Amino acid sequence: MSRGHGHEHHPHHHGHSVEKHLQVSVAGYDADIRRFVPHYDEALSVVAEVLRGFDGEVLDVGTGTGALTFHLARALPQARFTALDVDAAMLDQARSRLLEFGNRVSFVKASFLEASGPRDAVVASLSLHHVPERAEKVRVYRHLRSVLREGGVLISADAMVPRDAVAARQLWEDWTAHLVRGGDSPEGARERFESWKAEDFYFSVADELAMASEAGFSSVDVRWRRGPLGVLVAHR
Repeated sequence: MSRGHGHEHHPHHHGHSVEKHLQVSVAGYDADIRRFVPHYDEALSVVAEVLRGFDGEVLDVGTGTGALTFHLARALPQARFTALDVDAAMLDQARSRLLEFGNRVSFVKASFLEASGPRDAVVASLSLHHVPERAEKVRVYRHLRSVLREGGVLISADAMVPRDAVAARQLWEDWTAHLVRGGDSPEGARERFESWKAEDFYFSVADELAMASEAGFSSVDVRWRRGPLGVLVAHR
């Protein structure tokens, strides 16, 4: 699912634009992400629910067009946000989306591993699946943990694909059906998945929990799971 809805770009792919990856205009992001990713709105609501009443510093890594920060800034009127992305054009999109929040939101052009703290929460929506290898993802999780204050929380809403072949097949069939309802042909849906493979790397729930634990988080949980999406919650 990638770039435009993946919001972020893999930290090493500095020249890569969302438009090129998704072949859609960035302006179409909000419609496209719902067409591409089942249960997207529900996932954002779960992130907001985990942070209910939160009034600290939130870092949104791989913010893309700022969709997650927009949702959270409305839900958490006392919180302050930093929107981070490695792509300057994306940050411009986020700036225009987030104007109404004024100085509650600041913007940083940086990769995951350049994120800085201290923060009370780090959040990500469909961005960390751009990290291709397990060891590198552990490194990213470890770095994000390091920018959190003691007691801080990492929340990542992202795609998680089961290791079990039967369960994985069912997931891909359901995801294909979602794309077909959105206007793709079955063949078009398969081609879309194929094109995403160059940029998108999905792990299982068990893998995500293991990587976050290995990165030093004291408590890790997948708080919610539906279709291809899950919400990982990890406390420092």
